[in-house]
Amino acid sequence: MLLLQQEGLYETNPYIFLVAFTTSEALAQYVYFKGSVGPSWQRSNSFAGGDIDYDPRFLGTLSLVAGYQLNPMFGAEIELASRTADIEGIDNTPWLGELDSSALMLNGNFRVPISGNFFLTFGAGLGIMSAELYDAISDEFADGSAFAAQFMIGSEIEISENFSLTFEYRRFSALDLELTGTDGVFREDLSYINGGFLMGGRINL
Repeated sequence: MLLLQQEGLYETNPYIFLVAFTTSEALAQYVYFKGSVGPSWQRSNSFAGGDIDYDPRFLGTLSLVAGYQLNPMFGAEIELASRTADIEGIDNTPWLGELDSSALMLNGNFRVPISGNFFLTFGAGLGIMSAELYDAISDEFADGSAFAAQFMIGSEIEISENFSLTFEYRRFSALDLELTGTDGVFREDLSYINGGFLMGGRINL
């Protein structure tokens, strides 16, 4: 590393910077925690013969993460997240109700140094989720669970060695979600796709 700095290569060649960053921190392994919140958008879907539209909720997504940094650029995570969307209308008729979901996910997250204390982050995850669609007009609900997948891309700004600000876009979707009605008999598939912009923080231990 000293030789590279003396010859000026470390400062001028980004590829050498990336290799130097990876090798010099190769043994760095630690636990970290992340928390983030932000608005979410639920894609319109159909259920029980009606087309459902949703209002974006300003703080519709909450995410809590515990992770382990295996090397400077990759971390393994377990995440608990909740999402809520208000029903705007059914078949273009104003309506009351909401779609709530919670998910337990296993994520892989990459953290790539770009410049100084700025990092590009991206990753994906698989897990299980549960959802409940509540109709406040009829006071009925339908619920169910399914496997889920997500991908995320964002950035991270290191404020100190142990704390960073995080900014992230996430696209979350259920894989073959089937909801069962209040009577326990009625069943129907629901297309569940949610997008959200999250802001939060990361603490390294």
